Amino acid sequence: MRRICTALTLSALVLGGCQGDPTSAMTGPLFARTGHSTPSASGHVEKDILPTQYSSGPFEKFSFNAHVAGDGSVVGRFVVSDVYPDGSSTDRWQGDVICLSVEADGKTARMGGIITKSTHPLAPAGMYAIWVVQDNGEGGNAVADKATDLVVGNPWENWALRRCGQSAPPPEGGGFWGGPLPLYQGNWSDNLRANVQVRP
Repeated sequence: MRRICTALTLSALVLGGCQGDPTSAMTGPLFARTGHSTPSASGHVEKDILPTQYSSGPFEKFSFNAHVAGDGSVVGRFVVSDVYPDGSSTDRWQGDVICLSVEADGKTARMGGIITKSTHPLAPAGMYAIWVVQDNGEGGNAVADKATDLVVGNPWENWALRRCGQSAPPPEGGGFWGGPLPLYQGNWSDNLRANVQVRP
């Protein structure tokens, strides 16, 4: 498993906010492609959602782009938004990817990040998120790409890092630790469309 970190998390009821629209249909994020030979992951996901007290939109969408820099650090961004029946997009949030790990199959990437800007009370700035995507290739005969829900966890960085597959020491001055955590697996969602690219 390669060391990479990226931030992005969302639950079915958690939606957030940011300014501008960095995504386009199913062509992926408008972030610049990484162009790096180091591990990377990028893509765009749209998920159908049912109306709730927090959302009445027909689908939520998120885009992300992350890669491992030459010094071994992870660089990346993610954006999440809800799209409503009238075409408006509110309840949006964005953040920085902090970890990314590509599995041995070379096509599955596990990511985590921190929310830096949000308009939603359940996904406030400072919270961490995790998600997993799978790149199944291009072309008409390729199996569809996959993604899990984005899960917003808690305000402790080591939670996201360890779920992402990166070791992290207990926080100084107390805070969440709780012993070893399993890698975040999630469940592949059937009610979404994904276009993702993973490079080992």
